[in-house]
Amino acid sequence: MVFFGGTLICYVSIKECLESGVKYRQKDVFSMSLGFAAGLRNLGLKKADVVFIVLPNCPEFPSILFGIWDAGGVCSPINPALTAG
Repeated sequence: MVFFGGTLICYVSIKECLESGVKYRQKDVFSMSLGFAAGLRNLGLKKADVVFIVLPNCPEFPSILFGIWDAGGVCSPINPALTAG
């Protein structure tokens, strides 16, 4: 469970990638997002810079999205599985 100010926010959930079988807990996603945000800042990302994510649906997506937001960027996701029509 995750608490904020003594209030229950959510239960710790585990997400599993169907392709790789890798499992992620919420704290794993949070930790990866912080690392990704630090990497973006080291690369020179500035507030309101747009970052494109080109990924299929996968459990790593939230870590990347939250990392972009944490670094001050704006996310523009592109799903390569989508087709016209």
